[in-house]
Amino acid sequence: GLPLSAWLRIRPVPGQLAVVAEIIRELPEIAQCDRVTGEDCFIALAHVGSVAELERVIDRIIPYAMTNTAIIQSSPVVARSALGAIKRQA
Repeated sequence: GLPLSAWLRIRPVPGQLAVVAEIIRELPEIAQCDRVTGEDCFIALAHVGSVAELERVIDRIIPYAMTNTAIIQSSPVVARSALGAIKRQA
């Protein structure tokens, strides 16, 4: 995989929600994006080769949205399904 991953919290400026969603869809560096409740509208996972590449991803978004970026240092829990939680509740 690429050496750098980051979570981007994205808050579109008023009237730009659809534009931001389309930009996110077009960015190949975005591996996952969810629309969420709260102050931010989207949380996206980006995989890039360098900080400079991450900056280019952010630069595509910031004309239409405010962003807050967190670079991933490590992943103590790697993606697991909700099946385990469902089984524990049963």
